[in-house]
Amino acid sequence: MAMKARETLARAVSEKDFAQSVVELAELLEWLVFRVHDSRRSPEGWPDLSMARDDRLIFAELKRVGEKPTGGQRVWLTTLTQTGKAEVHIWTPACWSEIERILR
Repeated sequence: MAMKARETLARAVSEKDFAQSVVELAELLEWLVFRVHDSRRSPEGWPDLSMARDDRLIFAELKRVGEKPTGGQRVWLTTLTQTGKAEVHIWTPACWSEIERILR
C-alpha cells in the first residue's frame, strides 16, 4: 500500500478503535494489559496503556495522527522514562509496524 494511503487510513482511525486494536494485539501476544477507560477518574496524564510480560514493562500513550501529549501526559511520560525501568512510547495508528515489532 502506498505511504499516502496508509497515512490517510491512519488518520481515519478513532483513538478508541486504535486503543482496542493495540490491546487485542498485546493480549494475543500474552501481555498483561491495563487500560485506562475513563481518564476523568485517573491521575491526570497517566498513560493509556500499561503492559507487562516477563521482565518488560511498557507504558504507551495513544494519540490520533497529529495529536501531541498534554502537559500532564508529558510529565508522566518523562518521569516514567527517567526511572530507567520501563519502556515508554507515544503511538499513533501510523506506528502500527513499530507497535507489532515492540510487542513481539
